[in-house]
Amino acid sequence: MKKRRLCLLFLCLLALAACVPGSSPGTATNRAEQQRKSCLDCHKEMEAKFESGKVHQPVADRNCLACHLPHGLIGGIQLRQKAPALCQTCHQSKQSGKASIHKPFADGKCLVCHAAHNSENQNLLTKPGKELCFSCHAKGSFTRQYVHAALEKGCSLCHLSHTGKQANLLIQAEETLCRQCHDPASPAITKKHQGISISKGCSGCHNPHSAASPGLLKATMHQPVLAGQCQQCHNSTAGTPTVKKKANTLCLDCHKSSAGAKELRHPPYRDGKCLDCHAAHGSEFEAMLARPAAQLCQSCHADLTKGKTASEHSPSKEGNCLACHSGHGSARKNLLKAKEEEICLPCHSKSGKEGAMTHAPARQGKCLLCHHPHASESAHLMRGSEGPLCLSCHQETARQKNKLSQHRPFGDGQCSACHAPHGAPGASMLKASMNQGGLCLSCHSKSKSDATRHSPFVQGKCQLCHNAHAGNGQALADKEVGEICLECHQQTGTTLQTKNIHKPFADKDCSACHAPHGSNEANDLIKPDPTLCLGCHQDIAKAWQEGNPHQAAVDGCGNCHVGHGANSPGLLKKTVGALCQGCHPMQPEELTAKHKGIKPGEDSCHRCHNPHGGAEAKLLYRKNHPPFAKGECQTCHPSGSGLTKPVGIADKLCFTCHERKSFQGQVVHQPVKEQPCSICHNLHAAPFDKLLPFPASKLCLRCHDTRKKEKRFMHQPYTDGRCLGCHSAHASEASDLLPANLAAACFSCHKEQEKSYSVPHAPFKKGQCGSCHLAHGSDNLQLLKGDDEKICLPCHNAASVRGSHSFSLPIKGCLTCHDPHGGTSKSMLRKVLHAPFKQGCDGCHQGEQAVTTEVCLSCHQKVQKDYLLIHSHLTDNAAGNGCVSCHSPHAGNDRMLLAGTPARVCLRCHQDTADRHRGKASRHQKSNECLSCHRAHGGDAPAMLKGDGNTICSGCHESQGTFSHPVGPKVLDPRNGQMMTCVSCHDPKGTDFPYQLKLNGEKELCVQCHNY
Repeated sequence: MKKRRLCLLFLCLLALAACVPGSSPGTATNRAEQQRKSCLDCHKEMEAKFESGKVHQPVADRNCLACHLPHGLIGGIQLRQKAPALCQTCHQSKQSGKASIHKPFADGKCLVCHAAHNSENQNLLTKPGKELCFSCHAKGSFTRQYVHAALEKGCSLCHLSHTGKQANLLIQAEETLCRQCHDPASPAITKKHQGISISKGCSGCHNPHSAASPGLLKATMHQPVLAGQCQQCHNSTAGTPTVKKKANTLCLDCHKSSAGAKELRHPPYRDGKCLDCHAAHGSEFEAMLARPAAQLCQSCHADLTKGKTASEHSPSKEGNCLACHSGHGSARKNLLKAKEEEICLPCHSKSGKEGAMTHAPARQGKCLLCHHPHASESAHLMRGSEGPLCLSCHQETARQKNKLSQHRPFGDGQCSACHAPHGAPGASMLKASMNQGGLCLSCHSKSKSDATRHSPFVQGKCQLCHNAHAGNGQALADKEVGEICLECHQQTGTTLQTKNIHKPFADKDCSACHAPHGSNEANDLIKPDPTLCLGCHQDIAKAWQEGNPHQAAVDGCGNCHVGHGANSPGLLKKTVGALCQGCHPMQPEELTAKHKGIKPGEDSCHRCHNPHGGAEAKLLYRKNHPPFAKGECQTCHPSGSGLTKPVGIADKLCFTCHERKSFQGQVVHQPVKEQPCSICHNLHAAPFDKLLPFPASKLCLRCHDTRKKEKRFMHQPYTDGRCLGCHSAHASEASDLLPANLAAACFSCHKEQEKSYSVPHAPFKKGQCGSCHLAHGSDNLQLLKGDDEKICLPCHNAASVRGSHSFSLPIKGCLTCHDPHGGTSKSMLRKVLHAPFKQGCDGCHQGEQAVTTEVCLSCHQKVQKDYLLIHSHLTDNAAGNGCVSCHSPHAGNDRMLLAGTPARVCLRCHQDTADRHRGKASRHQKSNECLSCHRAHGGDAPAMLKGDGNTICSGCHESQGTFSHPVGPKVLDPRNGQMMTCVSCHDPKGTDFPYQLKLNGEKELCVQCHNY
């Protein structure tokens, strides 16, 4: 197939080659260029558009490729370079060494002034003459009542376009330009200047463009200049003006210092440098400032508005620095014109409703606690992002950032979404009243169609169930849903004391069945009955699809069951017989006739019939007793009138089919010995194998209630309900119905302990695991019956033990040296000995003094460094040495001298973690390999992880580290403001959701962050 494709491709290439005219080698290139299309072959409209007026030379030459790249079949304008680099390939211009540079030119924005292709104006300008300049320079400054005649001839008469050696892009020095029209030695000009010959500095008094007064005098003139009293400041020597004193000293003859002794003074004012800020003769600005106030102030205070700004204070933006600051001196910090707590109020008044300004900083006028006075990288001149700024004072609220469930505005740091930053009449400065849930419903609008509503929701009492900012539970709650519900529904809570409790109710998971705000269904159920129930009881739903449902069940589970709990099995409202008779009333004779002349027991209907539905119309269970399935009732009921007594071990009837051997042994299960078989088995039909009415574990728990025997450490089969994994159902030769070979049963799970020792411990050799271990649970590690010494000393004489040891300390901690199962020596010492233990006890033990953590760390200095990290495992236990919580101080079976496998060592303290995740549907394959992800002694990452949640996970899950949900330092979790990592959404210990997701990944987890 592949060869056929190659042949077809080759033939196509030959066909294309045949269509190309032949050419000699010498002319091929020329012909190719002749055949190549030009830009105008396709863009004909451009030719007419760009041929008028002044045309850019490359355009006139039809040389589009001088500036543009050819784009082929895919359209799009692509320049060879960006401006100004592209322009400078032809129009080279140097900026260095120039006194002034036109800003658009300095910024490389050539196209602000010039057209790229053609223009009706000289130099390809986009607008004619002054109109182009007025695009940036406010026209009003050039069109006042009196206009300089030179301006009529255009800006270019005096100014250069790009760069210049003179200030303000002047073509020549100012005095040279002025002299071209105005002779300073002429009698008219000399007379106007009080007989003084002025040779330079014309713009000190005159505006070169326009003015509101004759003579183009500036808006604000020095009073002696207006009065013609030049001699106050100047001498005239041979017609040339000179200053009587140093310029700044001269000012103080009239302008006496007004600063008080305690005032802060502006440095130029303090140092008498008046002309650093003021013009000597005239100015266009208030107070005769030499430049606009903003420019003048920023020449020294550039740092105030330096950098990227998101907001700028209007006075600062407009250059009105003197709106807030005194120019010369002030008794207040930063030369403010008023007290810091008052200066903002003339513009930002307290006007509004009574009590509106309740935020302490606003009330006290401490505006600068939150706001920058000039500019900020944040909105509203804030001193930082809104959330962190608020939380810098509200420390108690800040601690809620560590909680799992975050209110979206709180997680996003948008405090002002709910709170008025300066104040509001209501509590906590809320922007709207919480009455009837007003504030909450501004985002979480009411549902439109719910017929029944939960009372707190109807009344708008949102905070009765939810926290305002964050919670460790679902939906911003700090308590389990059920605990919140039962605070109001106390009567319902008494149902928890009944014998049989519905699992969601026992788990206090009320939201599994009820909508917390309300629904169309009675009792605010999230779905109608029985749809709601079938969500969990899917076996019933499947049976209905495949067989015949019981109509009473289809009509609603509430016909037979109560919702929360009952003393009767199966949460039934009444006894089975009474329930069935409610729909199927039958006289005894009729009931007997329907059962082949055999009268069933009063409450026995459910022993043959499935109350929810069956494979056929009679609703019988699928698992049938063979005689019953064949209709051979006489096998068990020879008289045809029912059994005269219950069938049990003392009766020979069952043993006509079942071997008696399995019911015999040294120990017989009490129900087997004393009760009829029907106590555990349905005699006719049942839903489970062995004719069991319930799964084996549930059946056992009807008598053996685990809740009464909870210990700190529980045996896994026991907690999982796998009773028949260890115990025989009927009889056994061993106690507690355990198998005769108990060790074999134990090793079926604990394969790592099935070893051969040259010197085995006697109980281990005999398979007597129960000598030392408890079967179901213990408050001691490894399910031991007690502390080491309590187990060992009944067999090992204390005097003999002391005699074989070289110390007189109390006997304890036997297992820190000896392997309880066996070893290679008579003493059964563990494989790896601690170095000081090899050398003698004195290395660590000093008399009666306890061996503390410091003793261990004196040798293990590398571990001591981990002790100084943020999160440390090295905390002292009750004995004063944290090391022995995990390590055996004398000997161990591995080089780390761990007191067991890593998982078992960890469970010594973290049993609650194991319990919380036990039985979860989705478990991480390394959930029991704690040291795969966690550091043993200490670390800087939370939970002492070996890195952040991304680094660790991507070590194994390489592909997930490069795609899917964004993670990393630039992606913050809106619930807590921390870096988004894999463990933000996944719990590697295990959950009930796929991929170890913390919540349902279809919606519930996502809306934690994406709820808008």
